[in-house]
Amino acid sequence: MTSNFDNSKSKYKNNTKTNNGKFRGNKIGNNRKRRRDVKKFKRENIIERENLSAVKLHIKTDFGDIITGVRRCGKSIFAFQLSNGENFGYVNFEDERLNISSKDLNKVIEAIYSIKGDVNLLIFDEIQNIIGWERFIARIIPTKKVVITGSNARMLSKELSTFLTGRHLDFVIFPFSFREYLTF
Repeated sequence: MTSNFDNSKSKYKNNTKTNNGKFRGNKIGNNRKRRRDVKKFKRENIIERENLSAVKLHIKTDFGDIITGVRRCGKSIFAFQLSNGENFGYVNFEDERLNISSKDLNKVIEAIYSIKGDVNLLIFDEIQNIIGWERFIARIIPTKKVVITGSNARMLSKELSTFLTGRHLDFVIFPFSFREYLTF
């Protein structure tokens, strides 16, 4: 049996090793995945939000980008749209199988790296469900682009303003505008 990274017979044969011995993603495979995602968005009638390009300009390291809004307004889909074209890791903290505390958040990042390799963008969906998440985010935002989604009421905590003062940008997502509704 050959390993996944056996260059002679593997579907990963176009991968190349970086200096630290890890494999860099297959650009051909990534382009296919992007095309598949675009087709899925069209099939499911997911439209691009009007303010997507403006928000994309602000996604960078040294800032935590926080997407808030009312329930069911499309915060998670908006975060996925922000990741278009990037190697990203996504974690949904509303998944009941993730029974973790803030001490275990570093293990989540390690799991992302073991599955996806080095990622450019980390998306944490509903991370406010983990008590003490603010310190974790404050620690990683100097090195990675980070997008956090959550509902308004639970993201407006005192800890958020204490640990991320001056290092986060808030983006509020509303339900469709009339123009977006017409596109839908």
